[in-house]
Amino acid sequence: MKKNLLIFTSTFPRWPDDEEIPQFIFELGKEMTKYFNVHVLAPHAPGAAKLEEMDGMQVVRFPYFYPECSQCLAYGTGILSNVRKNKIALLQIPGFFISQACALKAVVKRYNIDVVNSHWMVPQGLTSALLQPRLGFKHLLTIHSAGLFALRRWPFGKQMARLIAKRSDAIFSVSAYNSEMLNDLVRKKIPADILPMGIHTQFYRQDLDIPSVRNELGLTVGKVILYIGKLSEKKGVVYLLRAFKTILEDEPTATLVIVGTGDLEDSLKTEAKTLAISGSVVFAGWQGKSSVKKYLAISDIVAVPSIIDSKGETEGLPVVLLEALASGKPVVATRVAGAIDVIVDGENGYLAKPESATDLAQKIKQVLEMD
Repeated sequence: MKKNLLIFTSTFPRWPDDEEIPQFIFELGKEMTKYFNVHVLAPHAPGAAKLEEMDGMQVVRFPYFYPECSQCLAYGTGILSNVRKNKIALLQIPGFFISQACALKAVVKRYNIDVVNSHWMVPQGLTSALLQPRLGFKHLLTIHSAGLFALRRWPFGKQMARLIAKRSDAIFSVSAYNSEMLNDLVRKKIPADILPMGIHTQFYRQDLDIPSVRNELGLTVGKVILYIGKLSEKKGVVYLLRAFKTILEDEPTATLVIVGTGDLEDSLKTEAKTLAISGSVVFAGWQGKSSVKKYLAISDIVAVPSIIDSKGETEGLPVVLLEALASGKPVVATRVAGAIDVIVDGENGYLAKPESATDLAQKIKQVLEMD
């Protein structure tokens, strides 16, 4: 008999074929159906079903604010980002925690859940830690960076982190950096296995007709440097734009393609105009999985220019690193957080100094000169 697993998350497709939401937790859940009866508990969103089956998973979505059409704390650019830019989202936090706790209690009892896998230390990890003694499930915690950064800023964040870790039967961190950050936060060594979010590598290895795809995407001439991800400060895209201005001196027909959206989209477009490189930069917006595969297929380099931002935040391990490697593409990333877990400098990619457009440009040029 399979045990009953609950994946407890704030990021999950709102409906089938929802390509605006990152798929890594959906893919994890789908893979776990081989070994468990998988259930998913996630926040509700306007237009989403509150109960449905998706690829063998029973998905429950809890509403947390009324009217439901006003729910805006989850999804989009993420909870922390939504709170920073939307006062209504800030007002929804208490209802979110209360509704989430009630939903977790109800789902655990209704489906006889044996194991809860919480993603993010807050809000999911904290809610699970508070209810675990009463409900008796095994608690597996997966640490992503956003929850850690939140706890680091909150009053009593250290005490919360200690409670969450204490009431976790096993802890998985998506990067060594996150694990070290947890140790620093609680001032003690917390045993954790490093387990990045996975991808289906075969999907990115399927052959495509490159000339046809380049024609479809309007990228028929010159080298293509590709960035995929949110357009937020910690992604460091502004340094990639500045590096690209230098690259154009040697590769005047090159194109920088930026796939993604975010709070900094307008300012990055303005930066491209200021640098007088707009004609060689394509802001492709958010793209679904199938389109991302096409951009990866026709790219010559994938750039991941992450930084530690002004709030002291950075990434865990960008999934795009794994997607690029699975696609057989050279990667130039910065020496930040999880990138050093994946990229061995000079072997399967190159590592540049964070916040250095000069070093980033030099590493990208080095790769281009290999062709």
